[in-house]
Amino acid sequence: MASALKKSGGKREGAGRKGVSKEDPDRGNLMAVNMRARVAMNKAFLDESTSALNTLTSVMVNTLAENKDRIAAAREVLDRGMGKIIQTHELSGPNGQPIQHQTQVADLSSLKTADLKQLETLLAQTVLASNDRESDIIDVTPQ
Repeated sequence: MASALKKSGGKREGAGRKGVSKEDPDRGNLMAVNMRARVAMNKAFLDESTSALNTLTSVMVNTLAENKDRIAAAREVLDRGMGKIIQTHELSGPNGQPIQHQTQVADLSSLKTADLKQLETLLAQTVLASNDRESDIIDVTPQ
């Protein structure tokens, strides 16, 4: 009966972790393969970017080109060389004064427990309706 049982365990053909090949030390190392691909791609883009910059520059200085095209080319060259200008917006109140805001603290001490529960439910619904942004959460914990 013991001879009828199959032997299990032990070394199996093709099982186990594969060794590193001497021909390709990065075999199996996806990060190294991706890094080599990224470096090659960046080099190709760098070669093409020089050509693209030369094209933009030739349009920019071409007096036969339309002004709108020359301006667009100049804008692209400046954006690439110096970076795009950051646009800022200033918000202010009337006549440039600071925006007025007012904070009021409500006295809820006279409310009954049932009224406080109802208020809590309404506030929770308000928070959920505003996509649960943290800036909209109101702390109603008694101090």
